Amino acid sequence: KAFQGLRETGFHECEIHRTVHVHGRFAVAYSVVESRSDRTSPAPDFVGVNGIHLYRDGTQWKVMSLAYYVQDPALTITPAATSGQCLDP
Repeated sequence: KAFQGLRETGFHECEIHRTVHVHGRFAVAYSVVESRSDRTSPAPDFVGVNGIHLYRDGTQWKVMSLAYYVQDPALTITPAATSGQCLDP
């Protein structure tokens, strides 16, 4: 299902795949997430990707940019992820 806009009720988001690359003070995180209005639903309402650029300032990471993309139903985001199997936080 394609993203249909804002909803009156909340949703459950489950991260199913993540890669992080760190180079000195810079890091890039790529995260695939599934969203469901009903946590027990076998199929997600939509799948998306978070792309996050971070900068380490001393001992803290600061977000430089964050982009979220809702999947086009005709595309596969990643074969490395398994639907419904959330990663530990």
